[in-house]
Amino acid sequence: MESYRSKTHVSLADTVYDIQTFHAEFASKALPDVILSLADIKVLLNFLERDRQVVVTAKDVIKFVDEKSTEPSIVTQVDHGVLELKLAVEKLNYQIEDIQHQIEE
Repeated sequence: MESYRSKTHVSLADTVYDIQTFHAEFASKALPDVILSLADIKVLLNFLERDRQVVVTAKDVIKFVDEKSTEPSIVTQVDHGVLELKLAVEKLNYQIEDIQHQIEE
């Protein structure tokens, strides 16, 4: 997780996830040669929020905290909107890939 937070140019879209996208992104990266289950991810999120204070959660939004920011670490309506847009773009990309495969067949 440390390498994620040390990125130099991180957009807001790179800091917000829902549980499924968080699992897809980090399940195989948290521990070497281990793929975390969804239950493991939930435990990890509790640890990261409560003990390490590097994420905040609200309903279905998981947000990495900017440790350099002086603003309070909360999930805002903008974060919800960015997550919805991010998920919509991912869904569209999947649909486009599916259509391309159908055309190629």
